[in-house]
Amino acid sequence: MSHPSDPFFRTFHALRIKGFAKAEMVAEVADLPLIARLVLGRNWNSASPAQRSAYLDAFRIYALDSLAARFAK
Repeated sequence: MSHPSDPFFRTFHALRIKGFAKAEMVAEVADLPLIARLVLGRNWNSASPAQRSAYLDAFRIYALDSLAARFAK
């Protein structure tokens, strides 16, 4: 595991932060709840409100993390 004083760790972390900032900008214009519902498909209708809420939270984290990783490259 890298240590925060390691130059590689600091560089990687800085790139990840920059990527996350760009991902947040995309999330502001993308309708992530709609995208999440479309990804889940017909299973959305059978999910309870609590399950839907948990899924939307998880999907947002996944989407932002995935975008941040791509933008950091």
